[in-house]
Amino acid sequence: MTDVLALTWFGESILVAVVLAVYAAVIWMIVDILRRPDFSGVEKVLWSIAGIVFSIATLLVYVLWVRKRDYSR
Repeated sequence: MTDVLALTWFGESILVAVVLAVYAAVIWMIVDILRRPDFSGVEKVLWSIAGIVFSIATLLVYVLWVRKRDYSR
């Protein structure tokens, strides 16, 4: 019985850690979006709303597609 409880506690701990990591990454993404000079105000609002509503999907698209663009110009 204690083995089952230990596995359940461990699984829940891993799940909580993953969820917290995703939300930390989404917060980083939103802060990065708001600081980007190449996005207009409307784009910043739309990306931020998408990041809140569709957290993981928006984060993947942002990191793999948008973040690669060079905005240092």
